[in-house]
Amino acid sequence: MKIKSNEDLSRHTTVKIGGIADNYYIPESVDELIQLTCELCDYKILSAGSNLLINDKIHIKNVIYMGEVCKDIRNMGNGRYYCGASVRIQKLISVINKDGYGGIEELVSVPAMIGGMIYMNASIGNDVVVLSDHIVRVDVICQGKRMSLSKEECGFEHRASRFHSDDSIIIGAEFQFPEQSFEISEKRRKTRLEACKQKLDFSGYNFGSLFKQCDYMLMSRLARLGVKSGRVSLSHKTTNWLLNNGGGTYKQAMSVIKICMLSHKLLRKKAELEVCVWDK
Repeated sequence: MKIKSNEDLSRHTTVKIGGIADNYYIPESVDELIQLTCELCDYKILSAGSNLLINDKIHIKNVIYMGEVCKDIRNMGNGRYYCGASVRIQKLISVINKDGYGGIEELVSVPAMIGGMIYMNASIGNDVVVLSDHIVRVDVICQGKRMSLSKEECGFEHRASRFHSDDSIIIGAEFQFPEQSFEISEKRRKTRLEACKQKLDFSGYNFGSLFKQCDYMLMSRLARLGVKSGRVSLSHKTTNWLLNNGGGTYKQAMSVIKICMLSHKLLRKKAELEVCVWDK
């Protein structure tokens, strides 16, 4: 296990905003992870940080980084795979495609690990491609013990799961993928990446989608009106994206988020934040 002190968490989020972890733990096995969860009375779990906004004025006592814990992919035969939580989605897609299976190629654009994607029930578009559609079971650590949860027990909803409201730590999952030729998989993957080049705004640091539910016409209008705070703004190119244009702060990001939420409320529109916020 590796342990760092006073780790700058902005280095570990895609939006590049974050506070300080007094103790930053990098377990390299499930046993080390279990040991940490039993010994530490207060901690936060960090995966790839692609959907996370952290208050840059706070110190978090203990942060456990999941990037080195569970990195295995096992072919169980007939389209069944076991994938550890620390595996990047791009690697899983590559492995199953080479074996003649697929179904999740459009998720190749998501900068996340499998554990975080299960936590968020990652999807593309209006649930056109949803990771949980292929899940058989999810393995977790709960109260210091390993457990397996069926897909039904995970409570998957649109970009949400039961893991938002309990203390379980995802360590891996079993998937069932359909047969698919490598040529079709490559076409789907390349089509998605080309669409990302055309439609997604990489001019600043971002989370991807800001809200999991919002009025897209209103968000587009707010962007055209130039809603911003300091170095943080709404993207003009990609609706429902918030950009850190370099040097942005938590306060600035929250200011833009609050303007968006208030605008929805005033117009009686629904807005539900997708981004997870660590503010204490």
